[in-house]
Amino acid sequence: MNRVAGALMACALSWAACDDGQTVLIAPEPDAQSCLPGGTQLCVCAGGVSGAQSCASDGASWLPCECVTPTPDVAPDVEPDVALDVEPDVAPDVVPDVEPDVATDVEPDAAPDVPAQDKSYFAVYIQDQWDGINCGSSDPSRMSPGADIDAVELITGTTIIGFFDVVRGMSNPTGNTKCANAFDDPNLAKGAPDATKNWENYFSLYDGWLIGEFTNAAEIQPGDTIRIYELGPSHPLSTEGKDEPYEAYIATGIECVDDLDPTVNCMIPLSAEALGTATLSVPAF
Repeated sequence: MNRVAGALMACALSWAACDDGQTVLIAPEPDAQSCLPGGTQLCVCAGGVSGAQSCASDGASWLPCECVTPTPDVAPDVEPDVALDVEPDVAPDVVPDVEPDVATDVEPDAAPDVPAQDKSYFAVYIQDQWDGINCGSSDPSRMSPGADIDAVELITGTTIIGFFDVVRGMSNPTGNTKCANAFDDPNLAKGAPDATKNWENYFSLYDGWLIGEFTNAAEIQPGDTIRIYELGPSHPLSTEGKDEPYEAYIATGIECVDDLDPTVNCMIPLSAEALGTATLSVPAF
């Protein structure tokens, strides 16, 4: 017993090795502290997951191990992927592509629609209004159906700028056989008025048309005067025949007659029904 008591005093741990090589178990005193109150230490939970346990307030024991359920790996993987994939793709691709495309596509499409007043006009177009009945003469050799154009004159103020020197025309476009027509050459409408009482040197429209440009390609301006010499009583060189009706327009050029809708796209009306030799004012455009 004395040997045991001596061993108890000599050993400082619960299990201790004594000087004589023997190991003895020392029972802790009932009121001794097992840990420092408020302290914590690691502990192992089920499945090998790390936890933590705290020392009881009286220091007598460690409280049960608190195990934290690990957060799944899904949340960290999804959030960074969404943030990185969506925001960079949408911002660079959608915004830069849409705004420049709209700006460059719409504005150029609107620009080509040039208003009529921005065009230049160099020609006069004449369309016959033949009634399909009267051929103009009882002499078959002098038949001249429809309006008979001797000359077309461009005047600025009181100055004569010039007459037709480049022309195109079509007489009897429908191939009507009712009237004979020996005056189907549009070149007869070039130059100054030169019709005679013998009914010569003019172009008979015969339900057709005539278009021409002026000397030195003169440009037609608002306020100018267009004088069309049509063979009939109103003509200054001939009082024979009959004053006949026609429509008159200014046109951008001779090629205007090839347009699919010339009276809309490249012409401006001067008169819906001029009669005989007529003096027409060019409107503002």
